[in-house]
Amino acid sequence: MILSVLTMMTMFQNKHVLVDTCVLSYIFRSPDIFAELFNEFAKVKCNICIHALLRLEFVRSAIGKAEKDKFDKFLNEEFLTIPVDSIVYKMADELYPLYNYCGSVRNQRQISVVDAINASFLKKYNDGLFLLTLDNSDYPLEILDRVKVGAIDDGKQILTWGIYRFNPVKFEEKMGRFEGRGRK
Repeated sequence: MILSVLTMMTMFQNKHVLVDTCVLSYIFRSPDIFAELFNEFAKVKCNICIHALLRLEFVRSAIGKAEKDKFDKFLNEEFLTIPVDSIVYKMADELYPLYNYCGSVRNQRQISVVDAINASFLKKYNDGLFLLTLDNSDYPLEILDRVKVGAIDDGKQILTWGIYRFNPVKFEEKMGRFEGRGRK
């Protein structure tokens, strides 16, 4: 446990963690489900954040204005919002086709554009941003590193979460294969 705490102290100190939509849904329904992990982040001044497209993906399930207002209030109170800019879109355009070259992605059709945008944010803010998700198979280990995993028992099932960061060396290797510069 001491090693785990030390790792959290150094790896996530003064950084940001982007929260995937699947995690947002669980936190909204069961606010305490990730409390232990988020408390560890708070101890090392690690900010929890979303971006505008995650917000849209989350609130699209709202049934009626009252529920949408609840969703908006929850997101505004709990998470920092980082802006989506043209650089992120350009990176997503570059990253998204690479998923076809990643064997760790089992179902290519389940990968959403938001997943590629999330990976693009990891690329753009490589030194300071991580991603927390429950959809571990949506994020290819050929371009990302899984730096921490854990499990939560919600009483009905065991949720396995992963925290990822961008790996520029792996990305360049995969990009070379995509562009025909290396073996496939």
